[in-house]
Amino acid sequence: MTQTSMFFATPRFRHAFRVAVATIIAYWLALSFDWPNPKWAALAVAVVSLPSTGESLKKGRQRLMGTLVGAVVTLVIVSLFPQDHWTFLFCVSAWLAFCTYRMGDPRKSNFWYVSGFVVAIVATNVGSDLRDAFEIAVIRSLETGLGVVVYSVVALLIWPDKEAKGRQPDSTIQATVGTTVDLDRLAATARFFVTFWLGIFFVLYIPGFPGGMKYLGLLASFSMQLSNMPQYPISLLYRPLVVSLVFASLFYMLLMPRLEGFIPLAIAVFAVTFFIVYHYYEPQKVIARSIGLALFVAVIAVSNEQQYSFLSAANVTLMIFLLCASSLITAHLPVSTLPEKRLMWQLRRFQRSARYLSDEQNASPGPLGRYLRTYHFYEITTLPGKLAAWRGFIPEHLKAPVAVELDSVMEDVQRTSQALQKGHRPEEGLLTRVADSYGIIGDSPLTQPRYRT
Repeated sequence: MTQTSMFFATPRFRHAFRVAVATIIAYWLALSFDWPNPKWAALAVAVVSLPSTGESLKKGRQRLMGTLVGAVVTLVIVSLFPQDHWTFLFCVSAWLAFCTYRMGDPRKSNFWYVSGFVVAIVATNVGSDLRDAFEIAVIRSLETGLGVVVYSVVALLIWPDKEAKGRQPDSTIQATVGTTVDLDRLAATARFFVTFWLGIFFVLYIPGFPGGMKYLGLLASFSMQLSNMPQYPISLLYRPLVVSLVFASLFYMLLMPRLEGFIPLAIAVFAVTFFIVYHYYEPQKVIARSIGLALFVAVIAVSNEQQYSFLSAANVTLMIFLLCASSLITAHLPVSTLPEKRLMWQLRRFQRSARYLSDEQNASPGPLGRYLRTYHFYEITTLPGKLAAWRGFIPEHLKAPVAVELDSVMEDVQRTSQALQKGHRPEEGLLTRVADSYGIIGDSPLTQPRYRT
């Protein structure tokens, strides 16, 4: 196989090509239908194309069903509360928070994200009059749904990836995940809720706030992603933000006025979209990729009656920077996203659950007792994996002084979890060693105050 053919065969190239093709088709269809804002179709492609591997019929179905559910939920909320803005916003935020929590289940994360994304984009871009609001909601649902459908079809037809088999989630975890509370997912949901309502107060109480209600749609979409990727530092977005804004603005002001007809525009948009997705392909760059695409789509604002305004580009720029500022403000609410702080919080929870399950007096037969055992069993089953993941994000200079204790506590946590899952009591002194290691780590520089950027 030649070097050129190997390049075309890489997952990075194929995914970038799929997203670029889907973006062009979405634009072409939306413009052909003479819809007022084709950018929503392209924005939907940018958002739902986040997964870089494992495109399958199952994921396509989840996106399509999520679009349908999101559109129905939006139309119901708009119909019930057209004039009551506070109730309207509370219902929208409650649904988005519910979707954010459910996104924590990887088996249906696509469905719940698209369900929330559609509501976020459509519901925050309708008017106040009932008849107009309903019509706008229908059109926005069609525009957004078009982007989801186009990308799903393109992903299935052009170099479709096989569904990754890998290791399936443990059956005991699947059995308990729907009957108990995941505190990490609950923390992600709370962070989203606070971020979204902070944006609401900004929009309602700061005159001339950039974007108005449209800002809330973008804020909700990206906050749902960030809340379910709490390890992701906001600082990683600074460079792609600046580069994307400068490039999109130059493309919009200097190149687009010289393009006549759809074909030259399609070629230029294809090239830019391909480059963004190809360059930010890695999983750790997924948020940067999404924001880069969304920025490009929002700034160029393709339509049948194209207009050019420097203020429009400046407005989008302010919206994105305010979005990052809102996420920074809520980075430590309700639980810090600093890796070392989150690791200590999870260690405390593991110790509490391990002690509860080790105490035979807690084997209560009542409904409350059964629920508590289910909850603590879920904790000791899932926390070892979460602890290992968060440990990998702790800076080396903080991790080095307590490397031995971290290795020891991770090993003891794993052994304790395996024993309790088999219904056995942990070895004598095992929980004591976990507590001792926790104390040493807690007194180390690892837990000194610092702010995450």
